[in-house]
Amino acid sequence: MNRPSPNFNNVRDILLVSVAASSAHAAANPWPHTAVNGFSTPSGGGFWLTYADGTVTNFGNAALHGDASNLSLSGPVVGGAVNPTGTGYWLDASDGGIFTYGSAHFHGSTGAMPLNPPVFSMAPTKSGNGYWLVARDGGIFAFGDAPFYGSMGATRLNQPINGIGTSPTGHGYRMVAKDGGIFSFGDAPFYGSLPSIGDQVTDVIGTAPTPTNKGYWIAEADGQIHAFGDAHNLGSYAPSLCDIPTAIFSNPKAQGYRLVLQSGATVAFGHAPGGTGATGTPRQCATPPPPPNPAGTCGAPSNPYGYNFCGRGALVYSPPSNICSYFACIGNFSNGVGYMEECVDGMVSMSGGRQGACSFHGGEQQPVYGGP
Repeated sequence: MNRPSPNFNNVRDILLVSVAASSAHAAANPWPHTAVNGFSTPSGGGFWLTYADGTVTNFGNAALHGDASNLSLSGPVVGGAVNPTGTGYWLDASDGGIFTYGSAHFHGSTGAMPLNPPVFSMAPTKSGNGYWLVARDGGIFAFGDAPFYGSMGATRLNQPINGIGTSPTGHGYRMVAKDGGIFSFGDAPFYGSLPSIGDQVTDVIGTAPTPTNKGYWIAEADGQIHAFGDAHNLGSYAPSLCDIPTAIFSNPKAQGYRLVLQSGATVAFGHAPGGTGATGTPRQCATPPPPPNPAGTCGAPSNPYGYNFCGRGALVYSPPSNICSYFACIGNFSNGVGYMEECVDGMVSMSGGRQGACSFHGGEQQPVYGGP
């Protein structure tokens, strides 16, 4: 079915400068302190959250083993995973860089490789002696004892990939795209997808498996949760437009999951990792969102300035200071010295017309025009 909803597109990688649920944080890199992922301890008694600037926060019985906030990162951190013993974890960055903490071991990375679309997610093998990285185009990079079962890298996708999970045996994996499409490889079962039930969306932020791995939940940025296989329907969430969900992760021991919000607050459903309570305080909008632009924006976010993708108006070299309240700006947006343009991953840059523009965001997509 077609379901009208607010414009939540281009999320989880919307790296808006935000305030964490715990406290303000200054990292040694230009990436914003925006929560991008979370993962549970093996027992389900705690969890970690990861931020674009490399920060890691821990809750419940999750031990903190360090983070990457003190590193000069080439690309933002986009996710992470715990090793099988729960005594270490990996962080992965958009350039394919891998950072290890505690007892997690390094098995390789794509940090030194020229990538077309950026890396977006990772999944470890059952032994913890390897892992898979997945890029936005569905390309798979296998390291350590992780076998290669196939990829979508040579297939034109309707929407980019937003996550990866493994099969119950560890002999396969499945990817989820922003339209809720599921792509299974090896012995990873297919239990359904959003396109298969006629739900046409472009704001899926990720998927999370049930404890048996015989089902999964698919989450959208508007807080809608869809259950497939043996996944229970545990509820959805109505977020503030100023603190939308960026990730979902589940309890490996019981039916439950948490939604991660941009601010670092989390919302619990069922037997969620770390308990049934929420953490942090969701951020509320200071002002209501602007009304839709009557002239139309051709896919650009609604904004009071008439900025559009239609080609109407001139290129934008000096946007207003609050433009990132309406567009998803890259972390170093204000440092750009070109014109405003959209990157392939939906974020906007001020490096249009310059060599290397949008290099960590899939390349250049289209200019933003100033209207009216």
